[in-house]
Amino acid sequence: MKLKNYRRGFSTNILKGLLLTVAAFMLAACNDSDDKAADTSLVAGTNNLTVQAGETTNYGLNITGAGRDKLTYTIATHPAHGVASIDADGTITYAAANYIGSDRLVVAVSDGSNTVDAAVDITLQAEPAFDYQFYRVQNPDVPGTYQIVRYDPNDDNEASNQIVVKQGAILSNKVFVMSGAKTDDSVLYLKREYAVFQEQGAFEVRQTSDDPPVEYTFYTDTVLKAFDARNANVERVIYRGSMLSDEMKAQGVSVLGNKYKLYTTESDIDDSYVQLKAFDALPDLLRSESEGEKTQLPVVVRISDSVAVVGRMITPIVNASGVVEKVLINELGAYTDDTVDSVAKTLKVCDPALAACTPIVGTNGAYHLLAKNDATVYMAKEGDQTIYAYSVANDSVSAVTGVQYPAPYDGMHHQIAFNAGHGGSGIFSNFYNMAGVVDTLSEGDQSYLLINYNLDTQDPVGEGRYSAYGSNPYVHKNAMILTLRGTQGKKVYDNGTGIDLMDESDSVEVSYNMSLAAVKNGYLLLEASKFNGSESKNFHYLVGWLDTNTETTKTALDNAVVDKDISYFTSIRVPPIAVGEYIYVNEDSYLEGETGGSANRIYNIYKMPIDNPMLTKDSAAVQHVLGRMYFERSAYRTSGIYDGNVLLWNRHNNGTVLNATTGEIMGVATENVDAGITNVVADRVGNGTLAGIGGLFGLHMFTGHGATPFLASGEAAVAGSLKSVNQIEGAWIID
Repeated sequence: MKLKNYRRGFSTNILKGLLLTVAAFMLAACNDSDDKAADTSLVAGTNNLTVQAGETTNYGLNITGAGRDKLTYTIATHPAHGVASIDADGTITYAAANYIGSDRLVVAVSDGSNTVDAAVDITLQAEPAFDYQFYRVQNPDVPGTYQIVRYDPNDDNEASNQIVVKQGAILSNKVFVMSGAKTDDSVLYLKREYAVFQEQGAFEVRQTSDDPPVEYTFYTDTVLKAFDARNANVERVIYRGSMLSDEMKAQGVSVLGNKYKLYTTESDIDDSYVQLKAFDALPDLLRSESEGEKTQLPVVVRISDSVAVVGRMITPIVNASGVVEKVLINELGAYTDDTVDSVAKTLKVCDPALAACTPIVGTNGAYHLLAKNDATVYMAKEGDQTIYAYSVANDSVSAVTGVQYPAPYDGMHHQIAFNAGHGGSGIFSNFYNMAGVVDTLSEGDQSYLLINYNLDTQDPVGEGRYSAYGSNPYVHKNAMILTLRGTQGKKVYDNGTGIDLMDESDSVEVSYNMSLAAVKNGYLLLEASKFNGSESKNFHYLVGWLDTNTETTKTALDNAVVDKDISYFTSIRVPPIAVGEYIYVNEDSYLEGETGGSANRIYNIYKMPIDNPMLTKDSAAVQHVLGRMYFERSAYRTSGIYDGNVLLWNRHNNGTVLNATTGEIMGVATENVDAGITNVVADRVGNGTLAGIGGLFGLHMFTGHGATPFLASGEAAVAGSLKSVNQIEGAWIID
């Protein structure tokens, strides 16, 4: 029985084995006769794609080992700097962001039984294209407006290379909306796309003043326009009073004012914005009307499609790919000076198209931008010393701990600034005040905030001898510097008591006011100025480094590179700039003696490695060159460190212009350089003497005080490219 049972089991197992073998053979035979590829494992080949930033391209995925008609495709990992989709045939459509660098996506490919991941490595690149330059001249027919002239540096024919493209234009903080591409830590300029300007000519009326009776021209409305940078005849209206919504008009406004401010996003130009203000009627100054008497309503307009919402722009929120994700706005209703305090105000977050806005609960009040970084926006609130942090991640607003503003914030007082390059502005003068003060920089998720305080607008710090320049000196007497990360703040520098007495600060002892230049690894490069009351050299001037990696509040710089007395700021003070791996620090000196006009003045430039903030100007690693400093910017960073070229004009060396970044000679600034050539004046001031963007630069210099300036043009990458453009009362439009 046991043997019989064993044989029965053995026979059964053999039979089963034979049946399985036959079945496997038949299945293999069937498969072999149908499609041999199905028996081969899926293999993801090499997939590399190069695409221009901002462009869309198609790419066929490289997969072997199966018939493509049997495969299915799913994007398993989406790209970080673009948008991708894939069709049933395995063709990828990739829309690149305006980003330069590397990207990657992963596609899961399945044949029904097996799945492989196919990685696509993407290189995003871009090529700048700056072909025209522009300058402005006062319009002789309409005071306060400009003619815009286009200059073609590639055309040597003086009869055709300069063309007036606009008449009667009103210009603002920026003129051109430029496209750009984001990198990991910077934005590269690509080209000028279009110019934004205002016109009032269509709204001209003739009126007569009361006492004495004088006939004059008055403008009742304004229109905001744009023209194409390459074809100025292509023009469009961005916004005008008739485009105000019914809800806006219901608040009593119908016309636009003649002031505006651009908020451009180079890496996402479709989501660039302009701040406007609508009025019930424009104030007539000759009839003693003021803006504050008029009903006014702030309006934010998306430039690309003229969509508008009520409110004051705080800031667009831009992600790591350079794309605007949302817009932070302070909404408030129509007001006059008498009613502004009682008007409802709140923060709101809008989508980039301004199609939908959501109020942030608990944020009643008027807010003002102080600083921002990748993760947080910092604001002051009218009448409050608290600094508020808006979280980009979750749209919440919280109080910052550890620091506070030195006084209850007063927008009218704390936003007094001097942005002019020559002459004066209100109580400020370029003899006594550093123009274009920079008060915030950032590195990653940390912001640096400079607060100059104790400005007494009623009592100057000096009189008598100092009024010989045309005005008494009004200066901020103190400065503090804060670091801000998330909802935490730290005061790293303060040369005062930390209390801003504002117009009650007449008795406060004068110390330094400041301007930030650049930051790297927590080391701040900055300028400092202190009115010293001297008869000949009125200001003590510093350029140096502050190490903010500290747990205590400092009262002095860690390393002063320049430490000297100067007589005034115009022509003498040239802000330090950081370009590439170096900082360039300016120090004035004289051929004879210790003072004198521009004919006796020399500009010493110290080219210092940025990675060693403890170097002195006499160190062996520091290069010393001569010349009046400009710079051309090809890419910018929020840290104040730029890519580009530093240009030095040396009047005492036949007017030679040197590219200090490359060592190449650009040429001679004018054809008739002589001892009469004096100071070179920048058209934009602030973190440097900005003379160009995207490789082209324009220099602006005088042959004497009050003389007609020379305009010259050059290409920073091309030795000997400097050309004389014109001798005219004009100024280059840089951005």
